[in-house]
Amino acid sequence: MKVLISSILLLLFAAKGCNDRSITPETMDGVYTLASFESKSMTDQDLSLTINSENKTLGGSVGCNSFTSDYTLDGNQVSFSAPLSTKMYCPETSKREREFFDMLTTVTRVEAEEDQLKFFNAQEETCFTLQKKQSSEN
Repeated sequence: MKVLISSILLLLFAAKGCNDRSITPETMDGVYTLASFESKSMTDQDLSLTINSENKTLGGSVGCNSFTSDYTLDGNQVSFSAPLSTKMYCPETSKREREFFDMLTTVTRVEAEEDQLKFFNAQEETCFTLQKKQSSEN
């Protein structure tokens, strides 16, 4: 009986380890391009965002205004504060910026896949994807 219980516990711990997709601050740190937003490709926009793990901030621009947002990270659980931004009016990008800023506070989880970070909301919908820039691109 002890062997059976020990075996079950060992399998449970092994399974947890296989599913543990913890993200470290260093994994997130870097300069990124906004690759997709609400399932739409953004690669032609060349929108640069920076994650600073030391200050725990996400910042950059998603069109016209610069912004910054604090974040907290616990494993793969992440949350962002309401972003602070400059207030220039740019008719061609203001709707996208407003949507991005509103969506940012709904993010609950992040996954790292190679050179990408994917951010999800509580309904497990992909909010946005960041593609890490190569060091020569920074």
